[in-house]
Amino acid sequence: MPQLTTTTAAIAAVGTLLAAGAWYDHDAARVRAAVGDTLPLRKPLGELPLNIAGWKGVDQLLDQNVVRIAGATEYINRRYTSARGETLNLYVSYYGNPRTMVLHHPDVCYPSAGWKKQVSFDFNFTKAGEPGLRWPAVVFRFEKGRDRVTVISFFNVGGSYTADRDLATRAAHQAIGSTATDARNFLAQVQVTLYGDPRTWPPDRIQRVAGGFLAALMPELDVHLPEKNDE
Repeated sequence: MPQLTTTTAAIAAVGTLLAAGAWYDHDAARVRAAVGDTLPLRKPLGELPLNIAGWKGVDQLLDQNVVRIAGATEYINRRYTSARGETLNLYVSYYGNPRTMVLHHPDVCYPSAGWKKQVSFDFNFTKAGEPGLRWPAVVFRFEKGRDRVTVISFFNVGGSYTADRDLATRAAHQAIGSTATDARNFLAQVQVTLYGDPRTWPPDRIQRVAGGFLAALMPELDVHLPEKNDE
């Protein structure tokens, strides 16, 4: 099975922002000119557990150009390994003011860095302890030479989870002209990257492995994000 190098894996985990850096720098200069106050997290992302439901995490350093271009208020980038030896990469970025958010969608960033999209499809995951509550995601499969990745992507827009990148984009663009800073005015992006031949990651295994991990992660993440404002 082809394996990604550490450098390639780190870049892939955040949508290959380095390769698309010039384009994002241009957008970043525009949106950050309008930055105002930011909505703080209830708890720092760095305090998310390194041990989650049998998964053990290790923080992964990102290139400082990636950090600069992404412009997140806070982020984590970790590699988690299960007791069964399964590995995934978790990237979470938080924007306490959507005006600072330079969205990096997998279906845009990966192709711009030379990856070929094989397929994408909608997927739903269930939150731990709440089997009747689901949140949506999009699963992308990419290839580049001998490397293969499966990327799960979704957002939290003001306290509501969505896979709709257009909704997240609109929230960022609308905030540029707004002076309001409240619990509806934040964005978070979650990406989980699975490595190896997509044939080894059929939907049922994605649900079992990535779904099991996310089901344990999401209640922990919700404790860190601002409370949802339902007004």
